[in-house]
Amino acid sequence: MESTRYDELFTDYSRWVQESRRQFFVSHILLPHAFDISTKFSESADSVPKGEILELAQKTMALTNARAFHLGIAIENATKARHIYDGHIESIEGKPKGLRTDHNILEHVRQCQVKLSPEETIFLERISYQTNSLAKYPIAKNVDSQNAFSGVIV
Repeated sequence: MESTRYDELFTDYSRWVQESRRQFFVSHILLPHAFDISTKFSESADSVPKGEILELAQKTMALTNARAFHLGIAIENATKARHIYDGHIESIEGKPKGLRTDHNILEHVRQCQVKLSPEETIFLERISYQTNSLAKYPIAKNVDSQNAFSGVIV
């Protein structure tokens, strides 16, 4: 691919919006599955053998983490679309300029000048944690991140 074509595709904010929608769609599809397993887990905790309870808990965590990961990427892509639209991100000769490469969803949203309630801030902090660590790895990338996480899953 020629760098000029790459630049054109990269700076097409509608592509970022479309990807954001796809990621949101995936997160939305996972919700009822996580809810079903979680409901089964909570309703049968007293009558199900411990081995099955552990399996249900692990499935619930897997779906919850996957959902949070896709939701975080959806939010991140939406903010990048906004920054491209506003001219804060560009691509010159095949090299993006102004693009955040981290997955700190809260900071991505803050850069868009979105006013957040305290609850929304906490939610985005948790999504950031799950997108960066919990949804991909068995433990945070470092002890400070692990200790900062409240333990509450989104």
